[in-house]
Amino acid sequence: MKTLRWLLVSAIVGCVAQAALARPGYKTVLDAEVKGAKIEPVVKELKCNFCHVEKEEKKVRNAYGVALIKSGLSEERFNELKADKEKLAQCVKTVMKKAEAEKTPSGETFGDLIRAGKAPGTPPES
Repeated sequence: MKTLRWLLVSAIVGCVAQAALARPGYKTVLDAEVKGAKIEPVVKELKCNFCHVEKEEKKVRNAYGVALIKSGLSEERFNELKADKEKLAQCVKTVMKKAEAEKTPSGETFGDLIRAGKAPGTPPES
């Protein structure tokens, strides 16, 4: 019984620790960048799923999330900049601008979709 209790506590601590690993700096910058834009309500509705795939692990990204990684928003870069919120914000803005030029699976650019107020992400192909 004691072992079961420790196992349960370990599982809960593991879940809490995993949630703490999220990168809220990205979302904060995204929210600030879209304030007043057509895409703002979409960002508010989708939250993390603007870049990630709903009901999947956070390491699974939609097409826009993949474009952000490809454009330079890597875990390594985040770890380098997380202590300096201004540098992190500037990096995120630069990467978002770069990713806007990338083509979506449908052939439009992510920037075109975002300016039109449409969610740019689609689930990744299997």
